[in-house]
Amino acid sequence: MDLILGPFADARLPRFTAAELQSFEALLDEADPDLLDWVLGQAMVPARIDPATIVALKTFRQAQAAQQ
Repeated sequence: MDLILGPFADARLPRFTAAELQSFEALLDEADPDLLDWVLGQAMVPARIDPATIVALKTFRQAQAAQQ
């Protein structure tokens, strides 16, 4: 997950609102296998996680993959 979360944070963190930052920080407390499943769409995102943050991660990951 560091390969996704690190570049995402580098690119987006400076523009995060306080709420977005809080949502992102909450993700850092989650287990990597769960995060990966959510980002890959292989598992439902639990209610405690802001779905907008997962959508942003998915979009970022897809954009990265398209550049390679």
